[in-house]
Parts: sequence; structure tokens; C-alpha cells
Amino acid sequence: MPHFSILVPAYNVADYISDCLESVISQTFTDFEVIVVDDGSTDQTAEIVQNLQSKDARIRLIRLTHNSGRHVARKTAVDSSTGTYTLFLDADDAIEPHLLELLDFVSKKHDADMIRYGLSVIPGTDQDKKWAFDYEAMFNSADGELHGDDILKASFSFDFKQWVSWNIHTTMYRSDIVKSSFKEMPAERLNKLEDAYEYLVLCSRARTLYPITELRGLQYHIGRGISGRARYSIDKFMQDQRSVHDVVLAAQRFSNTQHVPAIQTATNWLSTRAVSIIQDDFQERLAPEECEFAFQSIAQTWNKETACQILCNCLESRVWWFCNMNSYPADNDPVIYWRIAFSHMMDSVSFKDVFISNKELQKQAAHIYEALSELDRRIAEKNQENSAREEAYKQAIIDENKQAIIEEYKQTTLPYRITNALLPNETRRRRIFNHLINKQNNQ
Repeated sequence: MPHFSILVPAYNVADYISDCLESVISQTFTDFEVIVVDDGSTDQTAEIVQNLQSKDARIRLIRLTHNSGRHVARKTAVDSSTGTYTLFLDADDAIEPHLLELLDFVSKKHDADMIRYGLSVIPGTDQDKKWAFDYEAMFNSADGELHGDDILKASFSFDFKQWVSWNIHTTMYRSDIVKSSFKEMPAERLNKLEDAYEYLVLCSRARTLYPITELRGLQYHIGRGISGRARYSIDKFMQDQRSVHDVVLAAQRFSNTQHVPAIQTATNWLSTRAVSIIQDDFQERLAPEECEFAFQSIAQTWNKETACQILCNCLESRVWWFCNMNSYPADNDPVIYWRIAFSHMMDSVSFKDVFISNKELQKQAAHIYEALSELDRRIAEKNQENSAREEAYKQAIIDENKQAIIEEYKQTTLPYRITNALLPNETRRRRIFNHLINKQNNQ
């Protein structure tokens, strides 16, 4: 029985899996197993793992016949693991060489069900660089040693000074808790926010969490997998928002079987937070011209009220920002597209019941109309000012040209004026006369 089980779901990560596994097998603490679950990859992922496996017997490879999502891959790995403690690691990340040695040391000092360590963010794109510092601050936050229901509350409420993210990859767990938790979870496809659901179940069974987030044990490559802040397609958005909805349903089913108030409260909080994550993707990562199609997709997956709330929240904050900053949207600004979708929503018969039954949405819609009216007024004033400025500029150019012609006329000699008046412009005779006049003047 190894001391540590390191579980790695892998899907089409041929570019990264070697670095990931090398970071594991080069650990200064050597008593571990690493289980890689190839989730139906279509690239060379499995072959690379097999090559490393032939050189190190601590590596085990499990191959799934078809892609089932990260949750099923993790559950498969958990079922096959035998270690005393468990760590989860994504195939596009890596761990620091002394991580297992230090975790072993801390676990002997503190008999905790969960030991949480820190990470270093490595951005993959220029867009991700803007978020790297915030990601590190968020993932490395801690509220000291936690016990009982406080472990759930720290990650699934805002009741504490520091919010502890639900990142399952920076925690070492007692394996008996991991096995009992994943046994409760169904083997269904969950592929975005699935770690929040898994972490919720794990926290509900843990009695003690000890943080050592000053130990940056994980090298987290943001932007390689599903993480990151880059734009993505409408198809990806639709897939992700459906996956998030599936996670919420799975968490609710788990909560309903437990009949524990703390778990129910945490699940309700997760449901609300999930909607805000969909709203963030809608607002920041989706191409604005796709917003109306995305709005309809949210309405079909979640419900009409959630879709209306997301669109209204995005539009209201954006349009009032322009009003408060005395600024104006560009032609391709998201507010232009959100406004069109908002108008279609308010004119749609199928969405009227939502606003009739939800008084808060009625107030928000009225607030949006007020902001749009104010913005339209300012845009009209701006257009009038621009038109007046443009006419004044054109007139100034005309006046300047007239004056230049007059001054040029005054400065020319009488022979020039006679030649220019009698002979056609750009003719050979005119050029000859001008040449003779210039020659005479130079003499």
C-alpha cells in the first residue's frame, strides 16, 4: 500500500502529460502511486503514458473506451487507488519536487482529514496574465484551521473573512474520505464546475482542514485546459452552461439524500454562484454578437427567469457605467448587442410572465429603460455637437482655401494673370509662356 495516490484524469493532453508525470516521478518522497485515467483520448496521450510506465512501475494507466468527462475519470481513478492519502492533479499542471515530502511531514504533525497547500499560477496567454495575480490570491487564501461545518462554509458561503476556493487540486485528503465521497457520486458526465460538486461532497465528510497555503506546491497552468479568460465560441458556451447546470442538479440530489442543514445551505449557495459564473462567461468570454443565441440557450437549459436575470444584470451594469462616466459605447460594444437582445426579450410574449411574476425583475427593467433613455439623450447631444463641429471644420477649410487663392492671385505678376486667364490650364502653350516669363524675371 503506497503512502500517496496521485490521480490524473487525461484527455488529449499529449503536449503536457509528460511534464506532468515527470514532476510526480521526480519527487523527493518516493512512496506513491500515480494513476492516469486516459479519458478516450484521440491523440498520443496513452502512448506517452505507456512509455513512461515502462520505465517506472509506480505509474498505472487505465484507458476508458470513450470520453466520459473529468468527473467519471476521477471516480474511476479513486476506485482503483490504494494509497493512505490522495491528491488530484490535472494532466496539464505539475507539482513542485518537494511537495510529497513536505505533506508527509505536516501530516505527522497535524492529524487532519484535509491539508490544503498553495499554488503558483503560470498564465498561458496575454489575457490570462491580467488574471494571474488575482487567481493566486484567490486560491491561496485561508481562514486558519477549520473544523466541522466550517469547512463547508469556508468554500460555499461568504460568511468568513477569506473565501476558500473549491479547487480540489491543492488539497491532500485522507483516502477513506475520498473513497466514501466518490462512492456517493454517480458516474455521470460532468465537465465544468464538477470540482465544486466533488469538493462539496468531500468537505461534508471532513472534520478537520489544516492550511499550509504558503507552500506553493502546485504549478497551475491557467489557459491550457478549460481555465483561462480568452474568448470562446457559442458552441463552447452552450456546452459549458449545460455542464454547470448538470453539476447543480447533481449537488442538489446529493443534498436531498443527506438531510443536513449545512449541506443544504452550501448547495443553495453553490447554485447561486453557478449562475454568476455563467453570467461572467456570458459577459466576458462570449462574442457580443452571439449574446441573443446564448440567452435563448440559457433559458432552455435553466429557465427563463435565470436567462432574464443574467441579461438584465449585464446590460444594467454596462449602460449605467457609460452614464456615470459620461462616456459613450463604440459601435461594437457589447451593450449594443445586449440592448437588442433586451428589446426582443421585453417584446416577447413568452417572457412576459417572468416579469409579471418577478417584481424585482420589473424594477430592474425599469431601471434599465431609465439608463438607456439617459444614454440615448447623451448620444443625441454628442451627435449634434459632432455635426456642428464637423460643419464648422468644413467651413474653415473652405474659407482657408478661398483665402489662399486670393493671396496667390495677389502675389502673381500681371503677365502670369494674363497667361492664366487666356490660355487653358495644363496646355503646352501655357507652359511655354510661363517658362518665358520665368526666364525674363530671372534676368
